[in-house]
Amino acid sequence: PSGPARRLSRDADGTLNDRPEWTPDGLDLLFRSNRGGRNAIWRQPADGHRDAELVMQVASGAVDEGVLSADGDFLILQVDTTRCNCAGTSFYRRVRGDTTLVPLAPNDRGQQTTARIAPNGRWVAYRTNEMGTAQVFVKPFPALDARYQVSTDVGETPVWSRDGRRLYYVSGERLIAASLAFAPGFSVVAHDTLLSGIVAGPIGPASANHANFDVSPDGKSFVVIRGSAMDAKVILVHDWKYELRTRTGTPGTRP
Repeated sequence: PSGPARRLSRDADGTLNDRPEWTPDGLDLLFRSNRGGRNAIWRQPADGHRDAELVMQVASGAVDEGVLSADGDFLILQVDTTRCNCAGTSFYRRVRGDTTLVPLAPNDRGQQTTARIAPNGRWVAYRTNEMGTAQVFVKPFPALDARYQVSTDVGETPVWSRDGRRLYYVSGERLIAASLAFAPGFSVVAHDTLLSGIVAGPIGPASANHANFDVSPDGKSFVVIRGSAMDAKVILVHDWKYELRTRTGTPGTRP
């Protein structure tokens, strides 16, 4: 509420420190960093009292997103083992015990990204481009033995409400809220447009790789990242040298 802003990353911490995610207790941040030579997930106290610690990296490739489940037992990871450093695909692993990486959609084509586990730990939402366009799907977790399409047009970067009854996602320039029901089986009850015209400028709220919006715990407000050059205009001036001489009183003739 007061006091100066404080940077958590330093100039010596690589050239990439982004995609922050809170730990369930709200004390630490998980984020992506390329310190050490390749993209990996690091963890650091939000007050900066301790240096960041390495959470997850892969021997050949990049780890581009890390999100903890609400109970802290599972870690969702976006892993890219290609040479093009593309979007990669989503895996989960346990935080303790057997930490083997398990793909969220081992039999699906395409890329599965920006996965998040529901607050009750029973469902996982993710974005896939298997159908040619980005769509949001939900699967039972950790069984992963069924899947349900949530988006109806285009769907990116799903984020759960704190009560798990709504799933928010970006579709084009709209922020959509899908109301969900879980009995007698999973179903989408309604789709509501909450915000429009939110994608523009150099930093839009939708990314194939990370959600750039979030919802408050009470579900009454949102925070959305927008580009600082969002309203910049391009102006073309003909015979600009003549106009410059006219405005400054510099002698000269029009070409």
